[in-house]
Amino acid sequence: MAGWMAADHARQGAMNVIVADKGFIGKCGQSPYATAMYVFDTENGRSVSDVVDYVHRSGEYITNKKWSEIDISESNKIYEELKSWGIEFHSTLRPESSMEAELMADRSQGFKNSAKFSDTYGESFGATARKHLLGTGVKLLDRVMITNLILQDGRASGAVGFSEDDGQFYVIEAGAVIMCTGGCGMKAPGYPMVAVSTGDGERMAFEAGADLLGKEFPQPMRSTAENPAILRGRKIRPDTPLGDGSVTRGVLFPGQWSSGEEKFEERGEKTSGYMLSYLDHELAFHEVQGPITYSQDGDTYHVTSGAALGMAIRKSDGIWPADYECRTSVPGLYAAGDSLGTMQNGAVYTLVGGSIEGCAATGAIAGDSAARDINGYSAASPSEEAIRCALEKAEAPLKRKNGYSAAWIVKLVQNLFMPYYISYIKKADRLESALVQLDFIKEHLLPSVMASNTHELRLAHEAASIVLTTEIRLRTSLMRTESRGMHFREDFPYRDDENWLAWIKVRNEDNGIQLEKVPVPEDWRPPQGLSYAEKYPYVFPGEEERGLR
Repeated sequence: MAGWMAADHARQGAMNVIVADKGFIGKCGQSPYATAMYVFDTENGRSVSDVVDYVHRSGEYITNKKWSEIDISESNKIYEELKSWGIEFHSTLRPESSMEAELMADRSQGFKNSAKFSDTYGESFGATARKHLLGTGVKLLDRVMITNLILQDGRASGAVGFSEDDGQFYVIEAGAVIMCTGGCGMKAPGYPMVAVSTGDGERMAFEAGADLLGKEFPQPMRSTAENPAILRGRKIRPDTPLGDGSVTRGVLFPGQWSSGEEKFEERGEKTSGYMLSYLDHELAFHEVQGPITYSQDGDTYHVTSGAALGMAIRKSDGIWPADYECRTSVPGLYAAGDSLGTMQNGAVYTLVGGSIEGCAATGAIAGDSAARDINGYSAASPSEEAIRCALEKAEAPLKRKNGYSAAWIVKLVQNLFMPYYISYIKKADRLESALVQLDFIKEHLLPSVMASNTHELRLAHEAASIVLTTEIRLRTSLMRTESRGMHFREDFPYRDDENWLAWIKVRNEDNGIQLEKVPVPEDWRPPQGLSYAEKYPYVFPGEEERGLR
């Protein structure tokens, strides 16, 4: 979605636009799996600031309120623009699906402003977007994996990549580059839309000198032991016609829950109603309340976590924005969507449908900004030396005759990071131990990754991305010595407002990854006079024993 909107808006700015994707544009990434997009309801008596304040409280006071305001304010404009492309929506939620109504509603405010896409898993709206872009003159490069940026005098001046079909290498010179490469998954089988979202854009930007946002807030997603690769743990069943040309689908774990001998505790009234907002399952499993099961149609399923291993809460990682126009710290480089770390949701994902809307809004902004910035700008073409360096890096795994398999390296990293006691229930000694092993992989194995064909070359570059983003996850999780939202530290099981109403900026320095704490603005801190329990209705284990409740 971010790429579609960025391309369209840059084209509106009279730019020649090329979109390259390692998949098939319109079917690749997470956007085709979206079910709904947040659209601000102008007639329900609430203001944009009401919604922004709600998201900020639910995000545990570390959202970027300015980005939240931008995304919510732009939502109606984006909604109308997508409809003008021919993309169809349901204007209201389907009452036949009570679970989806619960997922789309924030229980403390009753926001039900998500407009559902009319088709199933983007099979139509992705194709509609593709057709629209082609009609505007945007050039599409399918199954071309971009591997490296071309830098000229410190400016992003293009990119290099290769065709996964015929192995041809591409050199694309550009006045501006917009990263819309999605999140940073680790090819986990239970959430197939992140199989291609391996953090390639963030790696390229980081290697070029761009700052990144920390990655300590995971989005676990769940599946089942019986069917680990089924989308979101859903039981496969036919779509059910609604009688108006639309369809509804099976919903996430709709049956009766059981957690060993105990039921899940009811969340507080002012907590998010979205069932994937917190680490309920992971904490229950850690407290030996498993197995966690649910029943549906007479069958029992054992719930597993980590279906979206490596994925963070939407917009809580990505390239650090240099401003509110989607520029980055590298001249000529822009970012949008899940590649841009806007922190629009903070530590908890609460505004359902806000993710894809945020992708669309930032995509439009990035396209507009890039078009304005390079209109009339005569940038020097990248030198032969700059192009040669980028191509050598892209081709390097193909040139090696001895080395290690990228698929094996990815498996090592998955096995290292996958245990719930590393990725979700964190503690310093376990994180440090994982870092020791990852450092060996990074220093000894990754530099010798080899490839004998284009598929293995793709895996080699994805392995480099996965190793980098995993290291950042571990280091930022270690640095944040508190628990907040989806980040839980067993050795610091409480919010620490004095020290951690802050974000973590990640820099690429000569001596390696450097982390910097960036406090949220003073006027975004929680109102004075509120008790700990009033600020944070969701209860972490151990808080009551510390007298915080």
